[in-house]
Amino acid sequence: MPTPTFFNLSQEKKERLLKAAKKEFAHATFKDASINKIIAEAGISRGSFYMYFEDKKDLLYYCFKEYSQFIHKRVSEAIEKTEGDIFLTYIELFDTTIHYCISEKDEMGMLIKMFSSLRSNQTSSNDEIDMQDLFDDHRKQSHLNVIQQLNRKYLRLKSDEAVEDLLAILRFITKHSIRQALSNLPSLDKERKRFLGKIEMIQFGSVENTSK
Repeated sequence: MPTPTFFNLSQEKKERLLKAAKKEFAHATFKDASINKIIAEAGISRGSFYMYFEDKKDLLYYCFKEYSQFIHKRVSEAIEKTEGDIFLTYIELFDTTIHYCISEKDEMGMLIKMFSSLRSNQTSSNDEIDMQDLFDDHRKQSHLNVIQQLNRKYLRLKSDEAVEDLLAILRFITKHSIRQALSNLPSLDKERKRFLGKIEMIQFGSVENTSK
């Protein structure tokens, strides 16, 4: 977590530092990301940086936390907007995340790098970062928000375990589809259509009902 000194900075200085950090994390792996480049871009000294953050891992975690808080808010808004319809909620979440990442280019680059780190199963060390714990914390909070606001009248699932399994499937599909879409923006419409097809498959099944 940032120090109180960071939070006491003016909003302009905080935003300048975070923008510089996201730019660097978007264009370099965590291992290669340079504090020197970040502080040069932000216009601060190295000593000041360490008055704000413990190290670059601390800074990256905070950058992701900002994104995570944005998504948690959007999840709550989406599930309220859809009156607790879990399928429409995840479609709304997909669209919101893609729009956000496209409008925030460095944010998009940073998230793609983070998703790649997660997929490559890196382990923590002095110059690597294990993204699993970070994404797990994000997942748990989003999961809690959804469970609390979910309207089960849209579902025929009876047990809590079945609902948990459905949410796990939807999270996986949505996360994978977002990653695919961000990695293939020229074919965004196609990727979104594929995502909607997956949601429809989960919602309505893939076997025709032949019962009379």
